[in-house]
Amino acid sequence: MKIRGFPGTNADEGLFRLLGLVKWEVRLQYRSGIYAVYGIMTSFFLFILYLLPQEYRETGFQYLVYFDPSFLGFFFAGGLVLLDQIQGILPVYMTGGRGFFSYWLTKAVALFLLSGAAVGVLTGISIVAGFIRLDLVGFVFLCLGLSLSVPVFFSLGLWVASVFPRVTDYFLFSSLLLFPLMIPLVE
Repeated sequence: MKIRGFPGTNADEGLFRLLGLVKWEVRLQYRSGIYAVYGIMTSFFLFILYLLPQEYRETGFQYLVYFDPSFLGFFFAGGLVLLDQIQGILPVYMTGGRGFFSYWLTKAVALFLLSGAAVGVLTGISIVAGFIRLDLVGFVFLCLGLSLSVPVFFSLGLWVASVFPRVTDYFLFSSLLLFPLMIPLVE
């Protein structure tokens, strides 16, 4: 059995290649400072929860967790794609026999791991500090929401970065594009 986008003789070999690419991508994101920015943003989110009155912390937590993988993931996705274009990484994927699917899957898995770690730290500290209570159903919804939002917002960021290849254009038009999705946060 072959994994599409990963040429090899069997699924194990394709999975091994995927894990190697994800490991390489995580290192690239770490060196690019993405992890440092995510750490700062997670600390900022915790500070916001600390400042909120106790009766608003549960709702505030939900908004912050919604904001983290979706909006931050969207902006980081575009930044990573634009960085790949500048560094010439994108043509290597396309001409190296891996193709677009392996590029998308590698980036999506790496961003999912980063978002999962950030949301996990945010959730864990919030529970220990008494900001929120999380039951099994809430945990399942949290994991499901994270699993669904990261690939969708990454794909959206990838598309916008391909349409607007300059950084200023990307951030200007992506803000306009995401504005309708921010309306639930305003309510």
